[in-house]
Amino acid sequence: MSPVAKWWRPPVLGLAAALFCAASASEGASLAERIALCGSCHGEDGNSRMEKIPSLAGQPAFFILDQLFLMREGVRQVAAMSSFVKELTDEDLDGLSKHYAALPAKPSNEPVDAERARKGAEIAAQRRCASCHLPSLAGRTRCHGWPSSGSITWFPPSSRIGMLRAPAPTQR
Repeated sequence: MSPVAKWWRPPVLGLAAALFCAASASEGASLAERIALCGSCHGEDGNSRMEKIPSLAGQPAFFILDQLFLMREGVRQVAAMSSFVKELTDEDLDGLSKHYAALPAKPSNEPVDAERARKGAEIAAQRRCASCHLPSLAGRTRCHGWPSSGSITWFPPSSRIGMLRAPAPTQR
């Protein structure tokens, strides 16, 4: 795949998913229908196979609920998700978060670039990611008074890069 195609593919797929979700995520959609929509990008089993798309399987339920809530309320801006989350009720947030938390996380099998992994470990150390996500980056149920911090280990390497470039959690 050409470098240009690699750069454009995630935004184009995200836009397509957003348009699909906007048309499909109407008021009254069942939880099963919403899960099917999520699965089109995040994997039917919650384990993403798409570059730069995070896996949801095995993440703490509160972490997922919190991220969806922040996106729904416009605090966390994710263009590909905005049309989907704006229609979610509190009950939808709860159902989706419990569903994905109950699914087993699986490795992405995405190739790991040793140099990028080394650099990522340096950035994670500088940003003190282990203070919330543990040294293994597996996450924990409580962190500094917050209910949960998600696992970073099951995210495809390509989606971890964006996380490491993002501002500190208080600025997200």
